[in-house]
Amino acid sequence: MKVLLTGAGGQLAKAITCAFTGHEIISLKRADLDITDFDAATSALSRTKPDVLINCAAYNDVDGAETDWRRAFLVNGIGVKNLALACNKTAAALVHFSSDYVFGGGTHADRKRPFTIADRPEPANRYGESKLLGETFVRDLAERYFLIRTSWVFGEGERSFPNRL
Repeated sequence: MKVLLTGAGGQLAKAITCAFTGHEIISLKRADLDITDFDAATSALSRTKPDVLINCAAYNDVDGAETDWRRAFLVNGIGVKNLALACNKTAAALVHFSSDYVFGGGTHADRKRPFTIADRPEPANRYGESKLLGETFVRDLAERYFLIRTSWVFGEGERSFPNRL
């Protein structure tokens, strides 16, 4: 299987790369592929012809998204739209990571049960709104996709969950 990995410089992409032994991995960092550029996204997929695109590219500064919301929406929304459409052109499956911040800002201490796919998203901040926009584009536009919501990504690095405790 040929896998195209976006956001290859980040913690999530590094962890995924380690998990995909035995497969051809094409890793693209932000400098290699700006997902907010539709032509660049389409060109990258046409050139590499992956079976699967795993999107690890994201604007993930939750607090920063309150003031830099245009950038958050561009990367987490429009960039994801570009990837979904580019995947359709090349018949690649899209794996996209979203966030529990689509459910009220990620604060769930008073919840008595876990969220399910049937729960209605209600973002409480710009970051959650930007991630929900990306989810909407994936759901509405991508022909073959996996949408993964997570509360935190794990892997090596200072931003890793265990290192933040």
